[in-house]
Amino acid sequence: MQEDTNSPDPRTASTKPFWKSKTIVGVLPVVIASAAPSLGIELGDEEAQNLVQLISALASLILVIIGRKAAKQNISF
Repeated sequence: MQEDTNSPDPRTASTKPFWKSKTIVGVLPVVIASAAPSLGIELGDEEAQNLVQLISALASLILVIIGRKAAKQNISF
């Protein structure tokens, strides 16, 4: 059985700050777009808000997937 060389080994992998993680950064656009109306920031009419949330969610999903596939280090908080 072959070992998966793409996954970081927790015993030998170094850590990096959370803000350098594509996975963590990838979640930010959808969180910001979702929280904006609650903070009183209007992004336009309801249709425009839905479009902004959809685009940010898709962009976040893509960045999170790329970040997890490319991960070579653990994240430290």
